[in-house]
Amino acid sequence: MAERASAFRRRRRRALNPTGCAGSAKYYTNDQDGRAHGIELTGNWRIRHDLSIDAWYTHTETYLTRHGSIVTDPLKVQLIAVPKDLASVGVNWRPMEKLRSFAEVRYIGAMLLDTTSNAGTMRFGQGSNTVVNASASYAWSKSTDIFASVVNLFDRRYSENAYTYNQPYNRTLSQPRALNAGVRLRF
Repeated sequence: MAERASAFRRRRRRALNPTGCAGSAKYYTNDQDGRAHGIELTGNWRIRHDLSIDAWYTHTETYLTRHGSIVTDPLKVQLIAVPKDLASVGVNWRPMEKLRSFAEVRYIGAMLLDTTSNAGTMRFGQGSNTVVNASASYAWSKSTDIFASVVNLFDRRYSENAYTYNQPYNRTLSQPRALNAGVRLRF
């Protein structure tokens, strides 16, 4: 048994340090230190029995304070794919017992997408985006609802991940405008 374990360790060592490889691999390490701080505010207001507003806002400052030999992101610069400001306001309105409606305006602040592609000389980012979503449903009967919704009403296109400048094939785009309508039956 000990002989088999020793042979396994030798094979694993060879796999981690292949002959002629210019680099090396290290596991279970982080090559940077960072700092994050910010503020988050949330609120819910019931204006009337049939109307309420939900809102939230976050401001986040997050950046590297130290990095080693592997990480190339610049120090004291907002981390990529983390917008500093995010906000949302949603309105729930129930003008009659059977009808419910919801509308939301969501703000996504400008963010960096890449800071390492050109050795720190250029930073690539995207501007801020405002996304509008809405939905409505009507209770036709106790077992039947009619509904409709729209996501991303104005079809805003933005990236939801980082390093998209030099790797556009890895880009994750926002959901395009989506319309949905139907009938929901309960048995």
